[in-house]
This record gives sequence, C-alpha cells and structure tokens, in this order.
Amino acid sequence: MARSKLGRLEEERRTFIGTFERLGTKRGYTGQTLETLLLTQITDMQTGRTVANHLWFNCTKGFKALGRLEAGMEIKFDGRVKPYIKGYRGTNIDKQIEKPIYADWKIDRPTKIELAQSELKPTSVKSALRSPSGRAAKTSALTS
Repeated sequence: MARSKLGRLEEERRTFIGTFERLGTKRGYTGQTLETLLLTQITDMQTGRTVANHLWFNCTKGFKALGRLEAGMEIKFDGRVKPYIKGYRGTNIDKQIEKPIYADWKIDRPTKIELAQSELKPTSVKSALRSPSGRAAKTSALTS
C-alpha cells in the first residue's frame, strides 16, 4: 500500500516522530545481514498529522546511539521524503503477479535522532490530591 500522505512531502526535509516497535534484519546487497528497526505511527511534527502507519529503517549509528530501545519508546528525527520502487523485479511470472512493481515513499537519511520528550509531565500522587487552590484535598477515603 502506497504511503500517499508521505508522498505529498516528496523531497522535503522535515522533523518526524515515530514509535519504536521492534528490531529486525534484512539481507544486504552482498548477502550480509543488516539490522533494521520498525517505527510505527510516523507523524510530521510540523502538521501533527500521521504520514505513515509504519516504516523500516536501517539501524544506523544514530539509532544505535540511543542505546537499548523498548517497544513504545518515541523517537524524533529529521529526514527527507524520497520515492522508491517496491515489488518483485525478477523474471518469475508468478512472483511478478504476486508482488507487482509500484512506487512508494520512504524517509531517507535520518539525522538528529533522539528519544522524544513527552509533552505531558507525569502527575505525582501528591499533586493529584491537591485541590485547584493548591491546598491538600480531603482524602479521608485514602487515609482511613
């Protein structure tokens, strides 16, 4: 399925945020195994709109510098939207029918990779128990 919302940003360099899902691997051009990572819910920080439900990235030095990643962590990065060809390009007719060739979009050359800081600060139990005036709320149910 083509990422049409991402395609509208073709050749633009933008800041994005995505949720880390998991690591993976792929076979490189010369047969070596390359580490990859899957980000979901890719959002354009400028517009706040989700531009892709998922994208795979090579696990570059920038991603590795984040340290150990856990599912659900949000990663912020800059990248340029580029088109690429997807599908089977060999001579096997059955595979050509099964996986036809089409254009899709990716976010290329990610830079300024960092863990995203949550916009919402976690609420502590003490602050949650305070009334709007700043005084401690009556908490007889909690303290009895």
